[in-house]
Amino acid sequence: MPGDEQRTTVVISFTLNERPIVNRISFNGNFNVGEKDIRDVILTRERAVFSEPKLRLDKDAIAKLYVEKGFLDAKASYAFTPNKEANTVEVAFTIDEGPKTTVKRIQFSGNSFASEGTLKGLLTTKEPGFLVPGEFLESNLKQDIQAIQDYYGDHGFYFAKVEKVDRSFELNEAERRKYIVLTYYINEGAQYTYGTTTFTGNKVFSNEKLNSLIHQKPGDFISRKKSNEDYMRVIGLYYDNGYITTQIDTRERVDEGKKEISFAITIAEGDRSHIGRIIIQGNYKTKEIVIRRELPFEEGEVFNRAKIQRGYINLLRTGFFSRNIIFEPVQGSREGLIDIVITVEEERCLL
Repeated sequence: MPGDEQRTTVVISFTLNERPIVNRISFNGNFNVGEKDIRDVILTRERAVFSEPKLRLDKDAIAKLYVEKGFLDAKASYAFTPNKEANTVEVAFTIDEGPKTTVKRIQFSGNSFASEGTLKGLLTTKEPGFLVPGEFLESNLKQDIQAIQDYYGDHGFYFAKVEKVDRSFELNEAERRKYIVLTYYINEGAQYTYGTTTFTGNKVFSNEKLNSLIHQKPGDFISRKKSNEDYMRVIGLYYDNGYITTQIDTRERVDEGKKEISFAITIAEGDRSHIGRIIIQGNYKTKEIVIRRELPFEEGEVFNRAKIQRGYINLLRTGFFSRNIIFEPVQGSREGLIDIVITVEEERCLL
């Protein structure tokens, strides 16, 4: 509309419709999962702006939470009631939990080295028994698969794998329970022995020094866990002596004729790094000098990973800080300098 009689100006008016605020969130039908657990997984919050797309994501998140807790048939729905005068919305989630899933039987296919009893003992998921409810939790399945593979990997079956886990179900309407039979299909593969570990590119440390870090013995059945530990000791030697820019790569060499696995470790050594600045943040009550006196390293000295780890432990032992202490090495003011950024989270005082 014109702003004056001469029509030399214009008045622009905006009409705003504020989006409603979520006034209340309620839950119905959640008999086996606490409200707090459900609220933790949804995006919708009370006293926040209402969004129906968030509700669609929320109902899926609730169903996923129930699946992880053993309610494989759980479903969630939502409804909302607007209050136009107050410009608010009340949200209600309704949950159909369905039957609880209980393990009826666990069985294995393809296992000749490990007995069924040995494999069952590795699992977090258990068949029902005395003081064992036999609850099935989806979240444990991946952990159980890894436990089986780790067991085989530490007994020479370096390439063993759980190829799949089949599930079959039986529904007991009277008990409102769903029973599951789990079948783990295992490909054991061949059993291998450990051969040797060779090093190339190392000048700072001798082959003799590096070989002293390899604890596996030639001819022993190879262990994935021990192989990883050997490799980490080599990395640790360099990092603990300030060579944190060193690149270390390991490759497997498999001799199928001998059923033997060896390792070739290639090292691209960098220069030794020194500590530049020590930057401390997050300490609102604790004086910086109190924190610095707990650190077993100083600005200007050679970077040492072991000292960094001891610094974390020292700060934790003071009781002033939570476990959320972060030591972050970042590039310093010039090449060869590493700044250490320490972020602490102070514990609240209990009165």
